[in-house]
Amino acid sequence: MNRLDALKILGFEEKATPSPEDLKQAYRNLALKYHPDKKRDDENACKVFQEISEAYQCLMKFELSLSADALFEQMFGQPYSPDDTFQTFALRLCGLFSGSHACGMRYKLSLTVSYTNASASGCSMQNIAFDTVEKLQERLSSAILPGTYEFHVMANALPAAAIEILFNELIHLPRLQTLVIPDGLFSEIQIQQLSIFHSLTQTAPRVLTSTH
Repeated sequence: MNRLDALKILGFEEKATPSPEDLKQAYRNLALKYHPDKKRDDENACKVFQEISEAYQCLMKFELSLSADALFEQMFGQPYSPDDTFQTFALRLCGLFSGSHACGMRYKLSLTVSYTNASASGCSMQNIAFDTVEKLQERLSSAILPGTYEFHVMANALPAAAIEILFNELIHLPRLQTLVIPDGLFSEIQIQQLSIFHSLTQTAPRVLTSTH
């Protein structure tokens, strides 16, 4: 998605130069309007919601003006080279470009979920092991119970495809009130999206809680 298309999706004119706060507000308004949970009868809602999220990410990346190569050079003082790759970079790039199979490696994810619904309430702790994103998707679907309002996640380096699946599960939770995540799991843009959509505020390093 290019910048002009992203501006149009979020309701700005082609020559507009919205501030990060303008982008956050536009994203929040549209995300709330087109969230699939609020548009259950609209088959197009999921597609529109995804386009809104992609547009927001595109424009925020433009505002930050840091490509992956520029960020690497800023952090390490030299241009990116495959010979300089640390394990975390390798794992995430591997997950991004390898599709469903994360280079034949096995990953672990520990979850603590608090929930309350019409039939039950409680706290569930689960350890998820997976070697493909399909297995992660399947196990997350059963681990995240109806009425989940508090979500703690512990994980080491995960491939980018796995991080994206976890992010999408969290953004679609209808009543998330507390989120605790490891440092570096999500990008700052993803954290902003979760904070905006669920009305969360950062109360400690990587601890997001409801403002209501």
